[in-house]
Amino acid sequence: MRPLTKFLHWGGIAIILAIMFSCQKDSTPEVKSNVLFSVDLASGSFNNDYEKGVYLAAYTPDGDLLGYGNLTDSTKWDLIGKYTGDKIDILFIDVWNYDYLAIYHFTDVPIGQSFTGQSSLASASPARIKLMPTNPKLGMMKQQVPSVPNQRDGACILNLKVEDFGNRTGNTTGTNSYESYAYFHGRGTAYPYGEIFWDKVENGYTFMQNYLTPYPEYQGFVLNLLERGTNDAYSYYSDQSFANFTISDTLTLHKSDFTKGLLKTIDISSSSNDYNHIFLITYNEQDGKRDLITSFDDITPSSNEKTVRYFTGDNIPINKWRLSYNASFYKTSYSITSNMPIPNAIEVKEMTGQSIRKVNDHFEFTHSSAVVPSPLVQSVVQFFKESNHIVFVYNRFFEGSQSSGTSTFKLYDIPAAILADNAGFTDLDANNSWIETGYYQSYTNISGFTPIDYLKSQLGVFATPKVINEEYAVENFKIGL
Repeated sequence: MRPLTKFLHWGGIAIILAIMFSCQKDSTPEVKSNVLFSVDLASGSFNNDYEKGVYLAAYTPDGDLLGYGNLTDSTKWDLIGKYTGDKIDILFIDVWNYDYLAIYHFTDVPIGQSFTGQSSLASASPARIKLMPTNPKLGMMKQQVPSVPNQRDGACILNLKVEDFGNRTGNTTGTNSYESYAYFHGRGTAYPYGEIFWDKVENGYTFMQNYLTPYPEYQGFVLNLLERGTNDAYSYYSDQSFANFTISDTLTLHKSDFTKGLLKTIDISSSSNDYNHIFLITYNEQDGKRDLITSFDDITPSSNEKTVRYFTGDNIPINKWRLSYNASFYKTSYSITSNMPIPNAIEVKEMTGQSIRKVNDHFEFTHSSAVVPSPLVQSVVQFFKESNHIVFVYNRFFEGSQSSGTSTFKLYDIPAAILADNAGFTDLDANNSWIETGYYQSYTNISGFTPIDYLKSQLGVFATPKVINEEYAVENFKIGL
């Protein structure tokens, strides 16, 4: 209320009016507190050696902070705030090793949302996928494969003794490096390459010791090799449990135990030959189990080719595959995950038409036009700021319906207390502007790939894996800005 004495100069009148106004009842409606969202996640989901703080913060659509909570302190709580709207924005804020802060910004989230992740597989803590910065100064994004931690504690030991009939280091007829190795893949294991360096060769057999996670959802492995002399593909697949194996037990395999298959290829074409790597992963999926990589190939520019290879055979069907083409910064990177038949060739199409400009405290971004027939389900504009070896990355998500034409938006302030908890964060936030660095688009014909689904994956809200029976393709495009 403005001081009445500024307008009234007669003391008595001023006193009377002051009493009158002081007795008036405030007609402003009281804003009630609401549960903005709640979390009930697997205990210990965010307790590890590299994440120093994982936060969920609620904002109004205008960018006003309503409150936040720390998932490293507790994975079960309600975020309560005074708010009359029906939708909020949520920022997932992830602090890594005290020098990296990643923000994932999700809009139009209905209040009262519950994020619950207590599935039977949640305790395995599958690795969450980060949208890594694409700016050349920060290093190109290395595509990550969903994986599980190396569980040597309690893992069972598998001693393999295999008849020496396949290509191997020092004795191969393979025409390239891929054909010169055998490959071992355990279900759900973190290392996708799988090439084998035998521990020893003796009396016509090769020997190797490996580790398998004993739990049922990880049960199963595949061993691929190419026959020396013919370069024909052979595979051995086992779905038995090795939980009771000890260091004295050995699994002996002869050539007759293997199934003859094929080594097939995909030829990749694109408008640019400037790329960092191409990789192909093929999988076997089973309900209630982790994926089993059945083959993996990684092509680098030094190989002077754009052809990836994979094993296929009747003993272990491929029912999912993923190809990734990682291009140079201002060219389009592409990935596809699908259960449809693997094609002989794939053309990487360039993204065009995207642009961004800063207008006062907002950004105006023009999205790329559609490049594939599947529906556009989400897009992301990425920003970064960096100083003194500290990096911030901001990922602003858009629903598919918001991912065409021009979008106007602003980047929200990070809660001051989160910045204050980490040395150098406050200075970086205050003294450096956000720089646009990358743009992503996702297309698919199936559900589960919206921005809110991405948030749930960051939180570890996983259901028990189930094989998708309908044909699908999930295609992702990325380009530097």
